Amino acid sequence: MNTRRLSPWHSLRLLALTLAALAVLPGCAQLQSVDTVSASDFPVTGLLYYSRALLMADATGRAALLDGAKQAYAEQPDAIATARLALAYGQPGYTGYAPENGWRYAHKALQAEDQAWGPAAKAFLQQFEQLCKDNHDIRKHLKKARKSQHHSTAQIADLRKQLAAANAKLQALTRIESKLNP
Repeated sequence: MNTRRLSPWHSLRLLALTLAALAVLPGCAQLQSVDTVSASDFPVTGLLYYSRALLMADATGRAALLDGAKQAYAEQPDAIATARLALAYGQPGYTGYAPENGWRYAHKALQAEDQAWGPAAKAFLQQFEQLCKDNHDIRKHLKKARKSQHHSTAQIADLRKQLAAANAKLQALTRIESKLNP
């Protein structure tokens, strides 16, 4: 039997290897995070990547992402699926764009109890919700202004016709008057 004695260097390496193995076993050691981001902030990363995918996609790709978000929400309407649906509805540039649904689903995602949003994710969703609300209001006012402008344009066209008819009558009266008073 080989009873060779281990050098102190080998003993240290063996001890380090044993501690490393114990650290990865569940319940044996708690690893501390080295950065200041809490675990509850990680959902914002997924939301930002999803938002980036929506922004980089063409209109067809966005429509496909919206369809996927709708399907995921229908299958499991949790906070993450709700937030993704909000982002898909709230990104402009395709036929599925609906800011009123964007802010409604963003609000619903923030109120969901199955997800503890971290400060960054909460701020992102709150800002997105507000932007969607503002965009919806602006679009509503723009539609109203266009309708009013269309009505005003129609009124102006009608008034021009009336003015042309009045001018024609005035010219006719002037010709009649000039014939009566030579």
